[in-house]
Amino acid sequence: MSSRKCLNCGLVSFATAENCKRCSASLKEASAQSLSETAHKEYEFDDDKPRRKGLSPLRILLLILLVVLPCWYYYSSSQKAIDKGEQTEKKQLDQNLQKLSNIDAARDGYRVHN
Repeated sequence: MSSRKCLNCGLVSFATAENCKRCSASLKEASAQSLSETAHKEYEFDDDKPRRKGLSPLRILLLILLVVLPCWYYYSSSQKAIDKGEQTEKKQLDQNLQKLSNIDAARDGYRVHN
């Protein structure tokens, strides 16, 4: 429930009261002025508040994540590419060794027959 404050004596009265019980001043003007003060206070910035200097823990965490996550992604993707390259090289090496062993076997067979 809302209330009205008397501008003359400061007594807080019910919202339905039209006159102050203490000094009999009109509360209609008080309610209009208090509404404008309330609206003004909602949009008023308090420059007297001390502001924290430095970074908040949340901002520090976000900065760390913005640096660490791309680095981790780059490392993991490059590591996968290296692993894939090693596997391809190993397959190619095995194929070449197999070809060489087939050539050696063919030479040995040629020597045995001659």
